[in-house]
Amino acid sequence: MKKALGLIIIAFGGLYLLNVLDILKIENISDMFFPAMLLMIGIASMIDKKRIDMFGLAVFTLGALYLFSAVGMITVDYVWSVFFPFVL
Repeated sequence: MKKALGLIIIAFGGLYLLNVLDILKIENISDMFFPAMLLMIGIASMIDKKRIDMFGLAVFTLGALYLFSAVGMITVDYVWSVFFPFVL
């Protein structure tokens, strides 16, 4: 699992580098990179422990909310109004 996560991070990094160097045009990759990484970290944490823990669930939820915000499905204000009560 850790090798797969590492390869995914390298792939996203390579795509981001190609986008910055104007070799490959990918719109909004920087807006989706961070939330996707949070999703992967949350899922990896839950799979690694073979149970749903609060850290993995919180990171996964934050990543999902940010990803929905990046694609325009929800607003940033909604993200914070949902996530902070969830953490508390």
